[in-house]
Amino acid sequence: MLHPSVFARLAVVFVLCLLLTGCKSKVTKANYEKVQNGMTLDDVVKLLGKGEKETGDGSNVAGQFGVALPSTPVVGGGDVYVWESDKSTVRITFRQGKVIHKMATGF
Repeated sequence: MLHPSVFARLAVVFVLCLLLTGCKSKVTKANYEKVQNGMTLDDVVKLLGKGEKETGDGSNVAGQFGVALPSTPVVGGGDVYVWESDKSTVRITFRQGKVIHKMATGF
């Protein structure tokens, strides 16, 4: 059995290793520029890491305030995923599983 102080030191080293590997963001201008139309979500994840799927389109905002608006068809459509780092935000739109549009701020 490990002595408690040895266990504590190993635990600290383990936590530091996790923090250091998790701090380096893959959301960089260089990686963003590698994203091309036609790439799959898996291809983009390999470059930028795991993104979050954007949910909601704001269509019920008026309804929350009791304002009735006629519905309008969504032009284009697609699934939007977002990647964020400390300074930058990347939004990529996928249609039928392929990149159709990308946009970044903060680079």
